[in-house]
Amino acid sequence: MAQSLASGRVEAVTLDDDDRLLLEYARKLTLTPAEMADEDTARLRDAGFTDEQVWEATFTTSIFAMFNRMADAFGLEPPESAVRALHR
Repeated sequence: MAQSLASGRVEAVTLDDDDRLLLEYARKLTLTPAEMADEDTARLRDAGFTDEQVWEATFTTSIFAMFNRMADAFGLEPPESAVRALHR
């Protein structure tokens, strides 16, 4: 599961509908943020997510994107132990 998610293959993982919807939202926010629209958050709300949960998902996704961009800009690499853990 971790390998599939780490490589962006969300469709390869068995998830409930809410988790899949949340990951699809995070994927879109990460890969194509300029394409985000009111409909994206409306889908989460229609599925029962609260405004606070939508905010938290958006904040968490955004802050990780920022951290990753900073790490890329400075050439930082993950510890070897983390890389090995992903490939188990």
